[in-house]
Parts: sequence; structure tokens; C-alpha cells
Amino acid sequence: MILALDIGNSQIFGGVFDEERLRVQFRRASRAEDTSDEQGLFLRQVLRENGIEPGAVTAIALCSVVPDMVHSVQSACVKYFGVHPFVLGPGVRTGLKIRYRNPVEVGADRIAGALAAARLFPGKNVIIVDFGTATTIDALTEDVDGFRKNAEEQLLGRMRDQIIKCLFSEELGAVLQVRAADRTKVMDALRAAGLGELSHLIGTLNPRDEILFTRGAKPVFSEKRVDLQRAWSETTFRMQQLRDNPECAQEEYNRILDVADPGLSIALTYDPKEVFVNTGASPRIAILREQGVNGQVEMGAAFHRAGFEAVDVHMSDLIAGRLSLTSFKGYAACGGFSYGDVLGGGQGWAKSILFNGHARE
Repeated sequence: MILALDIGNSQIFGGVFDEERLRVQFRRASRAEDTSDEQGLFLRQVLRENGIEPGAVTAIALCSVVPDMVHSVQSACVKYFGVHPFVLGPGVRTGLKIRYRNPVEVGADRIAGALAAARLFPGKNVIIVDFGTATTIDALTEDVDGFRKNAEEQLLGRMRDQIIKCLFSEELGAVLQVRAADRTKVMDALRAAGLGELSHLIGTLNPRDEILFTRGAKPVFSEKRVDLQRAWSETTFRMQQLRDNPECAQEEYNRILDVADPGLSIALTYDPKEVFVNTGASPRIAILREQGVNGQVEMGAAFHRAGFEAVDVHMSDLIAGRLSLTSFKGYAACGGFSYGDVLGGGQGWAKSILFNGHARE
């Protein structure tokens, strides 16, 4: 069997192949400070948990974009498997011709992806997209000149003008929408804060409900907002069809087609001045959270500003009996990525209550 390891900036992905068949795959967080013993013990344990004896591993191949981790993983392979691993890196003859300005800058993970694509799709022109810590896009072709010419014709020379680089910039930043009348005031404030050289006017609203990018006064991209929003929302819509009521999911997805739909907005049916607020009371409200929840701070702040005494309550507090909801006037279950934010994740939260006698009572 072959143990394959891909060491990335965020995680280590691993898999065990028996001939052409993938027997098991796993991952763990990348930590440069881990010793070879920690790496080796983890690898042996994860294989045994999946029914594979470490002694069945006869070869190990690894690629890494984290140089500091290569030595510890290599040592772990030798010490705990008795195998000297093959390391994909500079100097290894792969048969690929890397048409990159500086081939050394191409990560080993991208080389491995290209080799896999060449094996899976022989003789084909292939685009390889890797959604890792950074998203990378590679092109694999046998006819380099033809592929390059076709790409240049499609992009109309825009790649040379760095338009794609601008549109898909991953640099840290922020987009602010301000009233036209306040533009000068806002720019002055940014300059006063030392951000003048980093602040730019990038666009304005238009009455056509479209997203338009121009370069040199010429349009380079134009799509209706509705079409882009539908494309962006389709994955969520497909998940909701499986997880929720399919008809409701379809209705919500179709609402995007209504360009006049203002979305969620406030329309009070009463005069706020007529509402009596007992400012002397501070009802206790439980801000309930579970694993993966990340909206408890905002939820607590909202209730606090509304005059409540917001108390952070974790499900473990209720299950262990440290707290009880009977001491609160109400509770708010927070959102976020509870139980991995997967289909049926809400059932996990519910069953942590239903299957625990103390919490259920």
C-alpha cells in the first residue's frame, strides 16, 4: 500500500492507496512545531482506526508547501514505518514542462495536481482548480502555443493589462458605501488616518441593476445583478431543497427574479412613541450556543442594548446542570456553523437535548 501526504499551510491531507483504489483518507491541522514522534504516532493511529496495519504501508509519497514540516514528516516515515518517503519537489523529473516565469515558485501541490490530471485525462486540455488556503488555477495542455493563442484571443489581451489580477485580488481590504454628498468628507477622514494612498473610488450605483466593470472607459464585464445573485445562491438553494421544504426553497430562490423586491425591510404598523418600555427592569435572557456557533456576541449585544441582562449559556452548562433555563425569562438560540453547518446539523443540536435526561427535563 502507498501512503500519500499533502502538507498544506492549513492542513495535512492524507490517503492510503491499494493499487488504484483509495482505501482511506484523512486530514489534520498543519503545525510546524509538531515533532516527528507526534507526526508518526498520529499516522499509525489513524491507519489502525481505519483497519489498516502500518506494516502494510510499503511506500510513502509526500509533497509540501511548508518547508519547515518536511524534515519532521520524513523522519516520522522512517522511524514509524521504516520507509524513506519520496518527496515531490525541485529537481524531480516529472515529465512536465513548467511554462512559468520562475518554475521554482510553483508549489509541489500544484505539480502533484497536474500529474494527477495528466493521468486521469490523457491527451486533454485541462484546467486544474485547487481550493486550498489559497485558490490556485493551472492549465495543462500538450499544445502550449495553441492553448496560449486561444486564451489570448478569449481574454482580448486583458490578462496582460492585469485586469484579472485586479478583479480577483485577495489582498486584505474593505469596501465602504457612502452618500455622494459625504464622499469628500469620508476621503478627508481616511487621509487624516494615514490611509489616503490606500483609498480609492471604485464605483457608483446605476439604475440598470447590473454589475459593470470598465477599463480605459471600455466595458470588460457586464452582467445583471439578478443573474449573478442567482448563480451565487444556487448552491444554497440546492441544499435547502434537500434539507428544508422544497417548495419553500424554490419560492425563496425565485424571489431573486423580482428586481423590485426590497428584501427584508422594516415597515412599522404602530407609532414607536406609543410603546411603553419598563426601563427599570432588566429581564434575564439566555444566549444559548453550541459547538460551531459564532453569533453569540452580536446576539448578546443586541439584547443588552434593548435593556435585557444577556447571559452566555453553553449547552454543556445545561447538560452538566450548572445552569437551568428556569432562571431566565427567555432564551435565544444563536446561529453560525453549529454542528459543522452540514445538512441535518440542527438535528444534532436538538438530539443533544432530547437524548440527555437532565437537559430534556
